[in-house]
Amino acid sequence: MDQHYSQNQAGIVSSPLPGKVVKILAQEGDQVEAGQKLFLIESMKMFHELQVSQEGTVSDINVKVGDIIAPTTHLASVS
Repeated sequence: MDQHYSQNQAGIVSSPLPGKVVKILAQEGDQVEAGQKLFLIESMKMFHELQVSQEGTVSDINVKVGDIIAPTTHLASVS
């Protein structure tokens, strides 16, 4: 299982690759720590864990399980 950091300076969590959202590991309002996994994405028959790079609070989640996503899709925000 590959791991990717997916949060930019503005706190936007985006996908670095296309795929399908398999699991959402946090909810809006959750406190998260740097390195915490937020999403499990399936891409090219492999699973990829998307992690946050800094701590904060999940302020919104813009996808649901089963959604097909493109690279750079805005998945969530952490502030």
